[in-house]
Amino acid sequence: MTKLHIEGNHLSYSILEFKKEDALFLQSIMEKELVSYDKIFFERKDFKKLGFKKLENIPVVAHFSGFLSEPPRFLKPCGSFRLFNGRKKVFETPLDRLEERYHMGIYKEFCQLKSTIGSKDLIFRKRKSCSYFFLRREQSGQFTAKLEVEVALKQLLFQNTNLHSMKLNLWTKQFVNVIYRDNKLEFTVGKNSELKQHIEAFGKFGFEK
Repeated sequence: MTKLHIEGNHLSYSILEFKKEDALFLQSIMEKELVSYDKIFFERKDFKKLGFKKLENIPVVAHFSGFLSEPPRFLKPCGSFRLFNGRKKVFETPLDRLEERYHMGIYKEFCQLKSTIGSKDLIFRKRKSCSYFFLRREQSGQFTAKLEVEVALKQLLFQNTNLHSMKLNLWTKQFVNVIYRDNKLEFTVGKNSELKQHIEAFGKFGFEK
């Protein structure tokens, strides 16, 4: 068995699509009751009055998720990646080193590392009959993925992405996802984790920090 541990921040960005009349209904609640969209969606769950049983049922027209792999401000560590075969730890590195340009063959333990890097724009096609909301989720803690077979480091691909959006005024951030046999590995988060969520109507939010 192989276990992969990532300690850091997992972020996801989603653009949710509503019919204009449904969006106006949510806006009227916000204005009349003086509550934020965060409270409407995450606490009161007023969107259920529109026929959605849960947040995940709302149509998503653009989405991206991954582990933040660039150091934040003040040079704090961005997180770490560890690979275990059985109980033996065979590889460990900071998340911002899961990219070939950082080792260039200098460090022997990185020689089997396979990675890619590219850019992605969080774009979507707007429809006149619809309104849009921007959902941001950030979960911090320790994440684990398990594979029933023993996997060597060279069998994994570390897919690095520089994500940005002109429409959202989203500052470029670098993320990493782990690919095994052309599939993105899904990680489960441990008990001691922190979840932050924020949602705003499209066009009403400022710069991401």
